[in-house]
Amino acid sequence: LSLRRQRQMCIRDSFGTLHTTSAIQTVDRVIDVFPHEAQQQVRTQLSVTLQGVISQTLLPKIEGGRVCAQEIMIGNDAVRNCVREGKTPQLINVLQTGGQYGMQTLEASLAELVLKGVVTTEAAIGKANSPASLQNILEKAGHKIDLPKEEIVPATTPSQAGSVSTGGAQQPVAASSRKQSANPYDDFEQFRKKKF
Repeated sequence: LSLRRQRQMCIRDSFGTLHTTSAIQTVDRVIDVFPHEAQQQVRTQLSVTLQGVISQTLLPKIEGGRVCAQEIMIGNDAVRNCVREGKTPQLINVLQTGGQYGMQTLEASLAELVLKGVVTTEAAIGKANSPASLQNILEKAGHKIDLPKEEIVPATTPSQAGSVSTGGAQQPVAASSRKQSANPYDDFEQFRKKKF
């Protein structure tokens, strides 16, 4: 009995790391590790125990070195409900409106770094899950963007998710080389459902 309680405490209080590019992808990855028939039970258990998810990426600073941008999701009732019901694509809305709980999207974090002059607009757009959202945030803040909206998409693909570049900034890719989805998580959802 004592060993069982210790095991439960270890599981309950554990931290984990996954190679994903967003908090939403992290939740999906945790659930997808389990067989399909067990995923609803895993969603329920995860929704009860989830305290938060932080997804982070490194960007080159203008003056040298690197800086971290984070997407932060706190396990509040709205997050737990989306996880339990299998509605993880709706979590982006919770992140966007959950600032009072300490949540933020990756794009909000990237925009803050651009507006403070820490990173270039190009580097931030190259790391964004939704370049269009980042551009909208920057434009609303009065930041001039010289790059055409239609031509900027993230340089990483789902197969490169979580990889850390040791070199310079990732370069934006032309839209003609990769289709941009209206929902930044659609591409990941399509990739996730593929059977290899």
